[in-house]
Amino acid sequence: MLLMGTLYGFSQTSFTLDGRSVNLPATSVYLLSYYGERTSLFDSTTTDATGAFRFTLPGSLATGLYKLQWGKDQSIDLIFNKENIAFRTVADHPADSLTILSSVENSLYYTYMQIDRNNQMKLELLQPVVDYY
Repeated sequence: MLLMGTLYGFSQTSFTLDGRSVNLPATSVYLLSYYGERTSLFDSTTTDATGAFRFTLPGSLATGLYKLQWGKDQSIDLIFNKENIAFRTVADHPADSLTILSSVENSLYYTYMQIDRNNQMKLELLQPVVDYY
C-alpha cells in the first residue's frame, strides 16, 4: 500500500506540447480533440514573434489523436500518449516540413506517413501504364 502511494506521487501531472512554425508570428493555434470524424476545441494559444507556442496538457488527458490547427487549411495531427511533444514546421506546408524533436509515437507516425505518401506517388505514376496494358 505504501509502495503504491509512493509510485503515484512520482507520476507526472502535466505534459507539454511545444511547437514552432516558421512564418507564423502572433497567430492563434487551436488544439482540437477527435471524436470519430468530428473535432472539438480543447485549448488555444497564440504564437510569439518567432512562431513558437506551448500547450500544457493535464496528466488526466485521454491518450489519442489530436489536431493542431492554424489558419483555414493548415493543420497537423499529433498522437498524445502521456509524453512531452516538441516539433518544428513551416506554416504554409506543415505536414511536408514537419520535424518531430520529442515524441517516439509521433516520430514513428510521420515516418510511416512519409513512406505512405511516397508509395502513393509511385502508384499514381504506375496506374496509367497498368491501365494501358
